[in-house]
Amino acid sequence: MIKPELRPYEPVEPGYAVLRIEDWQGATEGVRVSIQRNQDRCFLNGQGQWVNNEEWLILPELQEVDGAVEARVGPELVDALLAERQVAYRVTVIDDIQREVGGLKIANGVLSSLAKGEHTPSDNVSEHVPPAQEPPVSMPTETASVESVVELTVSKSHELPEPQPIPVNERIDAAASASAKKSNKGMLIVLTLLVVAGVLWWLLKPQEKPEPVISSASATAPCAMENMTKGNGLEFVKSCLRSQPSSLQVQEIISQAKNAGQCDIAQRLYAYKSQSGDKQIALRYAQEYDPKTATKKGCFVADAQTAIYWYEILINQDPQNSEAKARLAALKK
Repeated sequence: MIKPELRPYEPVEPGYAVLRIEDWQGATEGVRVSIQRNQDRCFLNGQGQWVNNEEWLILPELQEVDGAVEARVGPELVDALLAERQVAYRVTVIDDIQREVGGLKIANGVLSSLAKGEHTPSDNVSEHVPPAQEPPVSMPTETASVESVVELTVSKSHELPEPQPIPVNERIDAAASASAKKSNKGMLIVLTLLVVAGVLWWLLKPQEKPEPVISSASATAPCAMENMTKGNGLEFVKSCLRSQPSSLQVQEIISQAKNAGQCDIAQRLYAYKSQSGDKQIALRYAQEYDPKTATKKGCFVADAQTAIYWYEILINQDPQNSEAKARLAALKK
């Protein structure tokens, strides 16, 4: 019996892994494998889909490494296996002469192709949708402002009605006439200043900014709930995660998928995010299988061994997680 194992590819590259096969005594070229899951006895094909008929996948030339043989495999195989790590897989390896069978082990550290670009220095970089940027407003220069004010002032002053001539007594002396002209000029100056002040206030008053609208990822494409029933679950998950929803948004989408009976989508989202380092989702995924917290009806069935597996994944990412450590210890008793 062979011992197949899926290990991280070095250097780590999401979507790629090393298929290591111990105790294989056959050829190193022209080797073919079939992978069957115990959940429904389906087989993995070359497009990463599970089908009823047995499919044979041709491996690249095997390399001998530390007493075993290895081959590099890509996203079509890796993504499908990581999406359902709670399922047991049987691997059959054949060449022209030999045929061997063994249970597949998946080592920690193998990442799906969806892990690309999801890790950032901050865990909550995508926790909010940034408000749309307002188009830059070019402020007029000081010279331009003065010119516009001057033009507006001249226009306003021209709109003032011409004063009607007032008959004056010829005996009014020249001093009284000069005083009246000065008074009229003073009124024009005051009116001009008021107009200038009004224009400046209108130009400089603060504009009200519209409040940013934060939309839920599940309410917009490609994570919209109506898209869950279009195509297959794997394509929905890939499309949704490429839009980089936040952890809270993914949890909301998972809840919607569970309520809608889209268990495959909920399971894939849980698995991808847990393997990508989302500690909160990894904890919730383990709790889905933990007999203490699992629900009796729904997408997930209580299974202590599966819960142990995901608690261990979480503790590898977060060694100080006391809740996960306590439940893991209790389940192993």
